[in-house]
Amino acid sequence: MNLNLSDEQLRDLIGAAVLGALGPEKRDEILTNATKALFDPWYKGGDESVMQRVLRELVCDVAKEHLRVLMDSREFKSKFEATINEAMRRAFDDVHREALVEKMAALIVGAMTSRGW
Repeated sequence: MNLNLSDEQLRDLIGAAVLGALGPEKRDEILTNATKALFDPWYKGGDESVMQRVLRELVCDVAKEHLRVLMDSREFKSKFEATINEAMRRAFDDVHREALVEKMAALIVGAMTSRGW
């Protein structure tokens, strides 16, 4: 008999066979640990769980795609550029310039200090 199975079908079949061969307690333990691995950031020693990372990346991808679509609109692109230009003008006007220079200098000194310069 010759079966033509995709990698995904084969993986699912093996997974079902393994889970079916285990007793209910071991099966529950495996499913509990798998759930922890997806949702518990401490399980892998990170700041976020696998599920949080996947959702964050998905939201970011969707937002990038929507922005690409919006940027294809001349009207939106024009308004967006005008907003950025206004924000930059305000950031570098005489009223805010001194505070901006102080913050930039502090960041530069902090970076140099952390590198032992």
